Amino acid sequence: MDVAGPKPIGVFLASGGTPSTSEIAMATKLAREVELRRRLAYSKSEWGTLPLDGGGYIRASSIGEVTKAVIYRPASDKKAEIEDDLELKYSVPMVYSARVVTPRVIPKSGVELQVSKSTQRRLVNYDKEKTTPEKQVLQRFEIPPGIRGSEFAGPPESKFLFTQYNGHYPTWFSGSMAKVVQLVAGYGKQKFTDGSEEEIKALTKKEMKRIVIPAAYREAMGRELVGYTLYACTGNPPDDGTIQFGYQHYETDGVCFDSDKKPWLVRIKSGTVLAMPLPMIPMTTTKTFRKYMEKVSDDEIITALDLFGGLPSGEGFPVGEKARAAWKKAGVIIDLCDTADFYSGSAMAYSPLGWSFSEDSNEAVHTCHVWGDDAMQRARYYKFKAKLGPVKLAEKITVDADESRDLGAYLAELYGLIPKDMEGSAIKFKINANMATAIDLSKGFVPGRASVSLSYWENLVSPPIANGSGSVTKTSEGRIHSRAKFKYQPQLKLPSPYLGGCVSHDFNSDPRLKEYSEAAMRFDTIVWAYFIKNTLKVIRFSQDNRSKPLPSEDDFDDCMLVGSWTSTATTGNTRMMGQFTTSDFDERETSPETKTVTKIKGDYLGVDSEPRGGFVYPYRAGGMNRSHWFMETTDTTSDGGVGKSIGVCVPYLTRDAVLYATSRTQSHKTTSWSQRKYSRPDAWFYDIYTYSFIFHWYGGIVGVANGLPHPKNGFPSYTSFESHNDSPCASYCDKGPYLTVTQDVSRYRDEGGFEGADKPAPSIPPVGPKALPSRSTGGDPIYAGSVDVSIVEQPWRVTKSPPDEWYFRGSPSDDGGVFYRSATRNCLGESEYAAVLSVELGENDAKRGYTKLAPKGGVHYFIGVINA
Repeated sequence: MDVAGPKPIGVFLASGGTPSTSEIAMATKLAREVELRRRLAYSKSEWGTLPLDGGGYIRASSIGEVTKAVIYRPASDKKAEIEDDLELKYSVPMVYSARVVTPRVIPKSGVELQVSKSTQRRLVNYDKEKTTPEKQVLQRFEIPPGIRGSEFAGPPESKFLFTQYNGHYPTWFSGSMAKVVQLVAGYGKQKFTDGSEEEIKALTKKEMKRIVIPAAYREAMGRELVGYTLYACTGNPPDDGTIQFGYQHYETDGVCFDSDKKPWLVRIKSGTVLAMPLPMIPMTTTKTFRKYMEKVSDDEIITALDLFGGLPSGEGFPVGEKARAAWKKAGVIIDLCDTADFYSGSAMAYSPLGWSFSEDSNEAVHTCHVWGDDAMQRARYYKFKAKLGPVKLAEKITVDADESRDLGAYLAELYGLIPKDMEGSAIKFKINANMATAIDLSKGFVPGRASVSLSYWENLVSPPIANGSGSVTKTSEGRIHSRAKFKYQPQLKLPSPYLGGCVSHDFNSDPRLKEYSEAAMRFDTIVWAYFIKNTLKVIRFSQDNRSKPLPSEDDFDDCMLVGSWTSTATTGNTRMMGQFTTSDFDERETSPETKTVTKIKGDYLGVDSEPRGGFVYPYRAGGMNRSHWFMETTDTTSDGGVGKSIGVCVPYLTRDAVLYATSRTQSHKTTSWSQRKYSRPDAWFYDIYTYSFIFHWYGGIVGVANGLPHPKNGFPSYTSFESHNDSPCASYCDKGPYLTVTQDVSRYRDEGGFEGADKPAPSIPPVGPKALPSRSTGGDPIYAGSVDVSIVEQPWRVTKSPPDEWYFRGSPSDDGGVFYRSATRNCLGESEYAAVLSVELGENDAKRGYTKLAPKGGVHYFIGVINA
């Protein structure tokens, strides 16, 4: 942010003269953005291009401290005549479904495609006796990026042609628009213009294949198309094959659907949201065309018909403000709502990425950043919603013979005066939509007088062809700020095609802001939003630097015999580590200075096979019991010096995807393990007695003493009383009584000195505590981490290895390097395929799903419909 004020910018016309006020405003805005990109990239030079209405463009450059913009107007103001857009062409372009193998080529060498099986069938007109190879090398796909993708053009000095398939990917778009772009990218050029007349004829014959419709079907299609209306389009793919739609922040094209499920082209731009019916190829919208596709079992074309009701032509909104204004007057282009509040903010990381559309819920989301009244930076999250009704068809008018004669003469003369361009097409549309008025104006028509009513038709404002409304609503706003230098800030990286990689957002606030309150540094703010199909996903920047003591916790109890128990003890205060969460991932954690976790596990081993007991001199009474044996395992882990970083990155080549990288470091970790075996007495205890004149003659007896034969010389010994321990801990040692009162237990006595005693050893002999050596990692640092991706409905882990440190450092770097990770997916068709290119994987990539066109994976450009 230049607090001292911006430096002046030079704005020039390439052809000389003085630019218009609107041209100066657009050129200045572009030049400021280019200058800012140069500063962020620490680059010596930077440039940018902005299309102008009518076919011209603005080229801005910032070299050193000199920033300027040059305006290139069209070479001629004469409007190119087009064929009358109300006269339909009964033809269907060839649709190539393929993987683009060579997006950069030597000019006129052809682009290599690996085409699908269905495409091979289409190329031979579904003739079962003919074949064509899977590999196709075609010059019709040598298409340089158009004005909507000029940032993907290659270096001017390169001997290679960088086609639009090298960078202008369908995944830059979102929702159903990504599907449209992938489909129409498979049309290629519709006309060759470079080369001699003979070369053009030869190329046209060789490559300009079309879907051939049998005559009987064509006739039926023609009958269906009687009265068909073209809305602000020609119904034909662009001759040069370029992508006509915008994915950018300042102007985003998307697809919404009306209440009849018909697709509409929507453009969210500064000031307004525009909508018009999505341009279609007329023949493909007929029931007869679908019937033929079903007959030849072309599953790829049927997939497109199911989604859009026909094949989109690939045309965008009319080019030129005058043409769009003419179609607004015709009621075809509709203003849905205002966008001024959103565009008062700036793009996050100054990335050109635009709005993210859902596939079919008529919603879009986006974020921007502003500086608040307190000079702190804030992120705003907006949601767009559209409601579209069906197109209202014009009433059919019947005329008598006289009216028909006058009307025919009037329209013939009037049409001859109407220019053959998109503005003229809008006038003809209004005439057809208001035929009753045309009949009134033609009554008593005198030849040579049609020009009188031409201005009426030009200025006539027709009602919208459909009811439509929309809203752009700010859903949330919150602080986003970091005190750190750019290089060390929390990392949110977004793609920048101008820099060829992913650029970090600068979370610094106004440099005039010197003091920060503790409360101002706590926030949980949405900074990015996107759709995966119709599921909304968000990225949150969460920060809370407060620390607090964490009390020790345990679930220990008095009877830790069988089961598991854990104790956690900490020292120092806890703090939250990691600042980013998403709808799919949250790897933040709190950690004190040290944390010691003790886990104790108790296992029951068994019980003595026989009880044991005896007497003490000189007493007659004794006791008998048996032992239950247990194993106690203690596992202790002590962690200290834990640090964690989280970085999020929207990968290059895509709008609706997020890479979530985590890195965890630990200065020390100590583990110890020990085990001991011990016994506890049985819950049932037995008093016993005997008699010996020498050894056991003194004292009384507990219970009864009626065992027979009576004891003599210490033999035999009998049980006299049975008692039970009712304490909770004794329940683990209670398997019921194991002796009876007056039972002879002489054989279980464990002292010697009498005859006839049989003393077998217990099955589990007493064993003292056994400590095993502690294991420790020592003081060496421990590194861990992972990278996860959200690009399809089910997120997945790209790698379990610690990610590259650059995930957590600013981009561009101090030396001007730009962080790069890329990802793509199949946008249209039954094949679920997505791939991520990541340096953590070496030469490999991470993929999900499968397509025969890319069995080994890879970040590829797909065109057409990929069903297998």
